[in-house]
Amino acid sequence: MRKLLKPIFVTILTLVLLFLASCNPKPEIEKKEETPKNLFIIPKAEKLVEITPIFKEAGLFIQGIEHLSAFLGHPLTKEMAGKVYFDPRQNYVALTDILHLLSEEGLFLVYKQIGVDELKKNVLKGNPVLIEISFSGTSKDAGIVYGLDDDNIYYYLLPDMKERTYPIEKVKEKIEEGQPLIAIIKAEDKSKWLEEMEKSDIYLRRWGQDVYQKKDPKAYKEYIETIERLNWRIKDEDRNQIYAYYYIFYDRKPEKVKNIILKSYEENEYLPSSQELAFMLYRLLGDKEKADHVASHMNISSEQLSFYQDETLLQLGYYYLEKGDIKIAKSILEFLKKTKPDYPGLKEALEEVSKKEK
Repeated sequence: MRKLLKPIFVTILTLVLLFLASCNPKPEIEKKEETPKNLFIIPKAEKLVEITPIFKEAGLFIQGIEHLSAFLGHPLTKEMAGKVYFDPRQNYVALTDILHLLSEEGLFLVYKQIGVDELKKNVLKGNPVLIEISFSGTSKDAGIVYGLDDDNIYYYLLPDMKERTYPIEKVKEKIEEGQPLIAIIKAEDKSKWLEEMEKSDIYLRRWGQDVYQKKDPKAYKEYIETIERLNWRIKDEDRNQIYAYYYIFYDRKPEKVKNIILKSYEENEYLPSSQELAFMLYRLLGDKEKADHVASHMNISSEQLSFYQDETLLQLGYYYLEKGDIKIAKSILEFLKKTKPDYPGLKEALEEVSKKEK
């Protein structure tokens, strides 16, 4: 009998112990989140998010400048934006126009290539830094760095301004691999701003790009005078393009840039910009045969015509008039008339068209 009761007793005791254990579970060990070491966040950094850019269809870097300038007390106004060169066909905005306008308002933003130490130094001063780098993949991203700790940068990723972190070591690795860290940082004053800008290849190259897009003779001249004063040697193709357009379309000294243009045309015979310069060079030099040869290969679609200089359109109109293609000549000249109805020589060219049509 005792042998039968013993296993029953053990079973009951086991069940009682299991019940008591379930009533008194072991307390869970609380997981503590690690606090970042030496975390620094710029005061009121969240205000960086609180603006809607005027150029919201433009590149991320342009939008970032608007966020940054507003946070620093100098928002880009609609009046200022009206003075910035903007091409809606390409959503192209002259970045250097914005920087120059902001400098007139007392905000001096430098566009340059920096290292991690300079990034940290500016953030610790309380100034957010707009940077361009590939946070993931190979495409360029833009973000505004508003804080850091020993291991990470804290930034708002454009265009949605979402909070993100990124390891500082990875930033260093990308720089070592040859990927430049392009940034917009605040300068202390105007003299420091001018000094930094004139030392920045990134800024001078972008200024040249903006000047080329604007096609403004005063802007061309100012740019050329600046790079000559600095004795700055950028890549031949960048510098030479500015020189070529200036001396062909504005200062009208074709001999000065003849070799530059012919070398470019030889290397890039079917590139529209090379064709345009070669065509105009030969027209100015009076070499009709060579000018006609280049013109016969030029793209004259309405889309491409909008990228040619006004004088190129006028000369193309005359080329087709001389060739006897009156319909094409008229369409090109009418295209010019839509944008520059008073362009010198246009009225006479259209009169020639009318005579040929009769």
